[in-house]
Amino acid sequence: MAGCLFVYAWQHFECIQLRYQVEQLQAEQSQASELNQQLHLEVATLRSPSRVDVIARNTLGLTVPVPGQIAPASYTSGDSVLAQAGSPAGTPQP
Repeated sequence: MAGCLFVYAWQHFECIQLRYQVEQLQAEQSQASELNQQLHLEVATLRSPSRVDVIARNTLGLTVPVPGQIAPASYTSGDSVLAQAGSPAGTPQP
């Protein structure tokens, strides 16, 4: 009889400890979820195009390009030679 009472008391005590652990883990999960949400918001803020534009204009002194300042890249036959140099040995090029 005493053994059964001891086993019951031990199981009851373990159950109470497990409940405290579950509650603690749920609180930690909630905190981690909140931190994750804050970090996602911070990343979105840092990647904001308007923020990047302000930094480019004010800090770096960049300006909007004037017409004719940007020219498309011209491709020469030398570009294909560079592409062939990066291919694995023995692989035929088209």
